[in-house]
Amino acid sequence: MSSAADTGLAPANSSYRDVLLRNRRMAGLLLGDLLANAGTGMLIVAMPVQTLAVHGSLDAAPAIGLVEAAPFLLSTVLALAISLGRFSAPPRRLLLADCVLRAVVFTGLGLLAVADRITLPVLVGGLLLGSTCRMAGSSSRRLLATSMVDDADRFAVNGLLGLGSNFALLVVGPVAGGLVVAWAGAGWALFADVCGALILLVSVLRCVPRAPVVGATGGREPEHASEGRPPYEAEHRPEHEPKQASNAPSEQTPSAPSEQTPRAPSKHTPNAPSKPTPEREPRRESGWRVLRRRPVAGHLLVVVFFFNFLYMPIEVALPLYVRDTLHSDASGLGLLWTALGVGALAGAALVDRLRGLPQRPLLVAVIALWALCPIALAGIEDRTAAMVVFGLGGLVWAPFTPVAYSFLQSGLRDDEQQPVVTLWTTGSTIAAPLGLLAGGPLIALAGLRTSLVLSGLLTMLLAVLAARSVARGPR
Repeated sequence: MSSAADTGLAPANSSYRDVLLRNRRMAGLLLGDLLANAGTGMLIVAMPVQTLAVHGSLDAAPAIGLVEAAPFLLSTVLALAISLGRFSAPPRRLLLADCVLRAVVFTGLGLLAVADRITLPVLVGGLLLGSTCRMAGSSSRRLLATSMVDDADRFAVNGLLGLGSNFALLVVGPVAGGLVVAWAGAGWALFADVCGALILLVSVLRCVPRAPVVGATGGREPEHASEGRPPYEAEHRPEHEPKQASNAPSEQTPSAPSEQTPRAPSKHTPNAPSKPTPEREPRRESGWRVLRRRPVAGHLLVVVFFFNFLYMPIEVALPLYVRDTLHSDASGLGLLWTALGVGALAGAALVDRLRGLPQRPLLVAVIALWALCPIALAGIEDRTAAMVVFGLGGLVWAPFTPVAYSFLQSGLRDDEQQPVVTLWTTGSTIAAPLGLLAGGPLIALAGLRTSLVLSGLLTMLLAVLAARSVARGPR
């Protein structure tokens, strides 16, 4: 699989400014996504605080891990069903369903929390149910936004998605969440997330066409996507598609879905037998099958999985780190997340300047530099110094997601986008609940500082493995 940055053959990537000025509908969708993420960002601070108030006899670290993991469990099941071809739904419909479900369920949770009648099982169950479409909705946002632009604009759109989410989730959200928790209580943050979901609902209804959105390539193989692929990939492309507007039987194009579509019976062939329906309308290829043809994408998925997995114990440790090491409260937790967000915002803004760099070495560098962050935090007891370290961590981490997704999508046809991106999002995100569930017992057994150091050291080892399997992989 190749990318624009690696091959130099694709059109130059557009800048943020050019993309926003050319496509107002896409800009409206990005604005709705930003405001929705701001509401979700408030929960980053509010839910650990709410958990500490209701965890009862259960140890605090496992309770926080359980609450943080709950939104990922059912959403993973649905996302796997979509990405593996068991279930199909338009991205627009999935995103609308996510907005409605979150609004309804989180309103109920908020009412119980404000009335001081919420328990840990109710909180976990509500987050579990209300986030059923969370992962599918997340990949749908990216699919809808990138399908509204052409290939040259895709890198900028992925960068803008990262810029908006970093600003909302890690800057505005935590600050507002800390203030709301301190002034009114953690339950009110749930209402903020409901408002964000409703804003995104309106944005999708107004800005995204009701008809399925297809990318600017119109279902064709992306430009130069086949160049530089390993021989295995080239051998498994469809070979029997008739070239549009051409009568020569030998002329073929890889522009159709990867399942082979039978040729129409020749009008000179009498009594041509009719094909069964499954052959007339080939099924969409599963994301797993596509990834098997694209080994670099598969290797990168493994790297991203463990990158996220090794990060998640930090989220479990952070509320305890703020309380026990920094001797602060919810406002201190919010400030620490804000520091990460400010750094991530600066890093996401710099993605626009990195669009001409080779993407694979950049991804490996991000992993290695982030690994230093938890190691440094383990030795810091001052809040200001911790904010500086966490801010630098956000700066180096921010380019990872937009660059990774742009690299992935640059080698996919339009019919491959939803199953592959959903599978890729699911595979990388499923590391979150696993890492969160592992983080609680790890911290309880090994201690707070040892767990932070272990997370950093294993992430550094992952950077070395990534350099061997991805950065030096076939192009």
